[in-house]
Amino acid sequence: MKTLLSTVFVALLAVVIAPAALADAGDSAVGSGTWSSVGYSGSRSFQFVEAGSDVDGDGVIDLADNCPTTANPDQSNIDADEWGDACDPDDDNDGVVDAADNCPTVFNPSQTDTDADGLGDACDPVDNRTPEQQIAALIAQLQAAPAGAGGSYLAKLEAISDSVGAGNTQGACNQLAAFENEVRAQTGKKVTETEASALLAGAAALRARLGCP
Repeated sequence: MKTLLSTVFVALLAVVIAPAALADAGDSAVGSGTWSSVGYSGSRSFQFVEAGSDVDGDGVIDLADNCPTTANPDQSNIDADEWGDACDPDDDNDGVVDAADNCPTVFNPSQTDTDADGLGDACDPVDNRTPEQQIAALIAQLQAAPAGAGGSYLAKLEAISDSVGAGNTQGACNQLAAFENEVRAQTGKKVTETEASALLAGAAALRARLGCP
């Protein structure tokens, strides 16, 4: 019985291996298939491809092409996986398919879009919120901080808000600089490094929005 089972196993395994032997010497085996034998089952990929063939006509032979059925002569592959950008459903490998990704070529699994303009923060060069919205966000950040808002910080932000409302951009810029200097001076003291980094990032966005030098 043992001999019979061994013979069956070898015979069935040969069905899987044999196709590669039947292909031309220069061919390669890629694709998919399954096989089974007594006490063993599994799967194997195979499909005969003529050596030197170029199905998509992009000048890169199929065996070396990271998108063998989609023309991509530059072979661009932003996320350095097995798929070229031309045929990769998730170019940045952040787990969000390109069709739904607000930064399809920049890794941003959170998809955060602070100004709600359709571009994620990770790839959005401009914060399109109004200065009033940005100031409100800075105040909210301070109020959410474990140490509390801090009267001095709030006073400066309220002064900035008043200047913006009055159309006094230069005054708002000067007050913003004072706010940034205080945050830097208190980093590691009244505010943590993480909190300071977030506040300074918000202040930088406001500075850009106001056109401060």
